[in-house]
Amino acid sequence: MQKDLAALPFHLILSAAPDDLFYKALLGSNKYPCFIHYMPPGTDRSSVHKNLTKPSVSNNLIYNMLGTWSDPGSLILTENSQLV
Repeated sequence: MQKDLAALPFHLILSAAPDDLFYKALLGSNKYPCFIHYMPPGTDRSSVHKNLTKPSVSNNLIYNMLGTWSDPGSLILTENSQLV
């Protein structure tokens, strides 16, 4: 299913899944996505923000709203984490 979705003309993808499966599906569809994720308050975001480009159909932006497994400190696992 992700491969089929990756073929659609998205600019921006908001994901609630803390994985990179859709990112990999976009790469497999010959697209060049930018992958960013939620970062808790107090985290230095300058390195992430300076590498952002305007999203397009071939250069999608994927934002993982609840963090990512590759950065365990970013994960929002409980309701209390969402309210911080």
